Amino acid sequence: MTGEIRFVDRSLISGLCKIYRSSRFLALCSFLLISFISLPIPLSIVWLIQVLFLNISIIPISSSYLYIVFTIWSTMEVIFLTYQSYLYSKIQQKVPAPHVSSIERNRIVSNVLSTVKSLPHTLSKWFMDCPFQNIDRQSLIGWLAFAFYSKQLYELNDEEYEEIYSLVEKIETDYRLKITDDETTNTVSHMKHILDPVRVIFRPLAFYIFTDTFLNGILCSSIFYLRGYQFVRLVIIQILFDQFYK
Repeated sequence: MTGEIRFVDRSLISGLCKIYRSSRFLALCSFLLISFISLPIPLSIVWLIQVLFLNISIIPISSSYLYIVFTIWSTMEVIFLTYQSYLYSKIQQKVPAPHVSSIERNRIVSNVLSTVKSLPHTLSKWFMDCPFQNIDRQSLIGWLAFAFYSKQLYELNDEEYEEIYSLVEKIETDYRLKITDDETTNTVSHMKHILDPVRVIFRPLAFYIFTDTFLNGILCSSIFYLRGYQFVRLVIIQILFDQFYK
């Protein structure tokens, strides 16, 4: 039987704390590994500050060759970090919702409801495993406001609010559900992919060069080659790709 995937809303710090409570050794190893992976970013910044603005050697290196190599690499790391920050700001921008008519919206709702085996269970998953009986009406309207209009509950106009409210009442009647009727509560958190901020962990350029170039590009290809696999170019996929991007 397939296991059910549970939603876990946990930060990096809380995850490390949970590991620490189960095993201090594993927590220490995890912390050292994360620190080692992230270390090139602060070191690059410190090195460039030392080279450009300070007359002291925070990181002393006597070899002129290593000095040049470290400076070039630190510059690349800082540029890559700036590029990552730019992409981070881009993906945080709010995407405008496509216009969907009320007829199309009702059709989508009907199709979804016809395929759902257990509506309370499905809603519980959208509300991060909150028991269905704890999901109040205003929280449900807030979730549908995200789903239909890409808005927060307080951003709905009167017409949009009434339409969603009527839909909730219809679902409640058709499926014989009892939804807590609290006009002031909207505190149950739910997943809203295009409204929630995207969590990003910045990793150094060295990490991607090691994983994508060495591990994935060289090591994995060599292992497949030694085991007798051959890389075959699928012409039909290439043709479709070329036609799509023409």
